[in-house]
Amino acid sequence: MGMDVGGKKAVKSDINVVPLIDIVLVLLVIFMVITPLLQKGIDINIPEKTAAPSAPPPPEKKPIVLTIRQDSSIDINSEPVLRYQLAEKVKEIFDKKPDKKDKLIFIKADGALVYGTVVEVMDICRGAGVDTIGLVTEGKKY
Repeated sequence: MGMDVGGKKAVKSDINVVPLIDIVLVLLVIFMVITPLLQKGIDINIPEKTAAPSAPPPPEKKPIVLTIRQDSSIDINSEPVLRYQLAEKVKEIFDKKPDKKDKLIFIKADGALVYGTVVEVMDICRGAGVDTIGLVTEGKKY
């Protein structure tokens, strides 16, 4: 009957993960503190406000604004136009302009309007020879 009495100890093969957990928790705290400080936007250059208001553009350079109301009525520069006359009226306005190349129109539609109505008006304008259509939006109301 032999007894093991020696100074031999078995080699411990387990990895101590406590220091690793400590480092991970410290990094987690650092990231939680730094995250709110990160920049959440982009840098832009905003034009400076001029002191004197600029003079209004001459009538021939005035932008053409087509307004579509909630009841689907259409105005061009505050002048009422029937939908079936819209293409003719747009062609007439651009024929009177001295600059024939710049065929730009802005569409301002009511927010409660069905989107299909706006698309139909845009198609009519394209058919009348408008090259560029801009959509006018309103800022957020607080």
